[in-house]
Amino acid sequence: MDSPLRSFASLYGTTFLMVLAAGLLTTYLGLSLTNMEVPQIWIGGMMSAYYIGLVCGSKVAIN
Repeated sequence: MDSPLRSFASLYGTTFLMVLAAGLLTTYLGLSLTNMEVPQIWIGGMMSAYYIGLVCGSKVAIN
């Protein structure tokens, strides 16, 4: 049987990688769109929509 510590470590590592990837994605998208000279209002709207979708998706998945 697996020890609880090993299960916790794999869960913690996976969560860490997902949060890291989400942070890098939003940073990359913001910088990339700024480089393409997209108006800041659209960049902010896209970033807000991403996190609103994340919250709504979590809410739907829980129910």
